[in-house]
Amino acid sequence: MKFMVRKECLNRSRLGSLLFDALHNETNVKTTAEYPTPLCLQYTMNGSVPHIVSDLLDQLNDDNSPFLIPLPTTYLMNESLRQFNSAFNGVKSGIVDFAGLKKWRPSIVSVYDPLLAINGGHNTVEGIGVFCRGGKQTVNSSKLIDVVTNFKPDAYQAICDSDTPSNASNKRGLNPRARTKSAKESAAKTLVDGFVIDGFHAYGSQSDTQLDFVSVKPILHEIMEILPKDKPKILLGALSPKLIIKLIDSGIDVFDSSYASVMTEKGFALQEVIDVNGLKVKENSLDLNSKQFKEDFGVIETHCQCYTCVNGFSRAYINHLLNASEMLAKVLLMFHNLHTFYHFFAQIRRLLDEDSFQQLLR
Repeated sequence: MKFMVRKECLNRSRLGSLLFDALHNETNVKTTAEYPTPLCLQYTMNGSVPHIVSDLLDQLNDDNSPFLIPLPTTYLMNESLRQFNSAFNGVKSGIVDFAGLKKWRPSIVSVYDPLLAINGGHNTVEGIGVFCRGGKQTVNSSKLIDVVTNFKPDAYQAICDSDTPSNASNKRGLNPRARTKSAKESAAKTLVDGFVIDGFHAYGSQSDTQLDFVSVKPILHEIMEILPKDKPKILLGALSPKLIIKLIDSGIDVFDSSYASVMTEKGFALQEVIDVNGLKVKENSLDLNSKQFKEDFGVIETHCQCYTCVNGFSRAYINHLLNASEMLAKVLLMFHNLHTFYHFFAQIRRLLDEDSFQQLLR
């Protein structure tokens, strides 16, 4: 993974490109994929996009973004992946092939899942506590290397202790022997390709409300001054568009799409985030569970080009599906919410290029 800064904008915001070199998993041809930043990774759970089967991935308007593969929902697949890689002897290999994600995209393994709250108090000197379907798994560096060997991602997050709530004690941070050992090991490591900014929230569906931007802004800006400017900065979590705009202004380059999943699970449909005429953030959403949409036969948004709206699925129909607990409701909402979320990022990049981004912060 490589990163290039294309344009320095006001404050710490910027335009860039994230580059991945890999073999296409269908043609076996080496390709270089370039993704403009600010970028939104495509969140996955259990190796698939929530509510979207792999055959429908081509219908997603998500810029063919890299897959985010969280460890908590995939760690127990490690042994199966080892056998899968051995059986296909290189013809097929890795988590992308194993999960049937047909269209080639880069994949990035993260230590925590943006939609699963951290279960506090389980990180020790032996490793971090990763909670899977079968309970807690203690993952250390050697186990992570084994996972990476079998998963074959294009990038992965190193082991880290993000269990740092605001009321955490200083117990683990004040051991001079451990700090000295960590400093020596860190100094001996090769350069990394990017930085994950972690510890500002405990993940889960409430990440947006947990992250108090006013409180974390000073330390976030201090961190940004220290970190190399030629490396991408990543902050994962189910974060709202308003918060993402503030974080982009603070120098964050990469996010993920888990917020669209949160809204889908609630039965909410995202609406156009940025008013291009007034250059302001609207951040409206429709609660399609509500009775007011029972006889509303219009699409979610008239000018939306998502699969759901283009094919004429009405608000009333989705309201009926939600009230009947039909699986199709979440499928149609996921198509729309992901399209709207990725369109928001495209608008952000355009405004940065036109030097109009700062107007969103007024």
